[in-house]
Amino acid sequence: MTIAYLDYNAGAPARAEVIAVCATDGAEYGNPASVHSAGRAAKARLEEARRNIAAYFHLSPARFIFTASATEANNTILRGGFDRIIISEAEHDSVYKTAEMMAKNGAIKLEICPIQSDFSLNLQELSKILIIPFAGRTLISVEAVRHDNGLIQNLKALRDLIGKTENIFIHTDAVQAFGKIPSSQYAPYADFITVAGHKIGGLRGCAVLITPENYDLPPLITGGGQERSRRAGTENLLAVIAFERLIRSIKRPEYEDIEAPHIQNLRNQAELGVQALNPEALIIGQDSQRVGNAFYAVTPGVASATQVMIADLEGVCVSAGSACSSGNVKTGRALKAAGFSDEVSNCGLRVSFGYASTEEDVNRFLLAYKKILAARRISA
Repeated sequence: MTIAYLDYNAGAPARAEVIAVCATDGAEYGNPASVHSAGRAAKARLEEARRNIAAYFHLSPARFIFTASATEANNTILRGGFDRIIISEAEHDSVYKTAEMMAKNGAIKLEICPIQSDFSLNLQELSKILIIPFAGRTLISVEAVRHDNGLIQNLKALRDLIGKTENIFIHTDAVQAFGKIPSSQYAPYADFITVAGHKIGGLRGCAVLITPENYDLPPLITGGGQERSRRAGTENLLAVIAFERLIRSIKRPEYEDIEAPHIQNLRNQAELGVQALNPEALIIGQDSQRVGNAFYAVTPGVASATQVMIADLEGVCVSAGSACSSGNVKTGRALKAAGFSDEVSNCGLRVSFGYASTEEDVNRFLLAYKKILAARRISA
């Protein structure tokens, strides 16, 4: 049985042009750290890719560090010498759990900022936290686009709130934002940025960590002088070149004019279909500014794990939220933080579309959703 894959926010199939570039432009086999001719050629290609990637964000290439994953990049930033970290309960596990562990170990003071019902950061509550004097460096970490409901965080408003304070820095995990909104909506307002391409058709194994140009960021991985001694380990040149090629793909007019509207149309069909089948369904953040590829539906009476399992039995791949939980179906933290009851908080389902999604995928999902509703009636 073929599957209807609707979990693009966990990872997308690599685009054909990205795969092809690995065979054509990925011929440099030398180690970029080697001084011989093969190494120098690989180093030159690495730096060319860095310049091209930086140009997309309109930032200096000196700010860019290549890592193996967004989780590594987030960990590097959070462990970057801060005394206090401010996050919300709704952040991705790679931020939330890392900050939580650091606080338990006494490495930082952790502040949890409340969120609103659409999962956006409550800036009024944040201002109350910031008004209390604190001696030391503070990092505020917030997703540019939510990994579950696709909400776009207003980073300009966040930057306007704190200004250019010397000891307060903004980090944004922009993995779900990259390729879905213009970089101008997040890059100018954050000091640290995490980006990866595997949600929109890039290769796994390469992420980008963007830092302030003059910030002395301690390396998370040590033992080598790669990335100007900011990240030890041989660079994954092939994945970097694939990331560069992905940027070329999303800069094409047809990506914005044809592909993105097609994806949003499929999302809207599925979302409206859920509400037609179940008027009690809650679409989190539906009236807020969101990216066009995903929605997060709460179906009271059916646990998230049950929904995912029923859909999977019908050949439809969806999820309860982040894929970074070692295969476990875990949900509820964001919904609870947004004020929903324990009963409702265990009933969320994320549906996310991408470049290869079709109307048939929507139809199969809605058929699966009918089975999910039948399970609710049985349990009742």
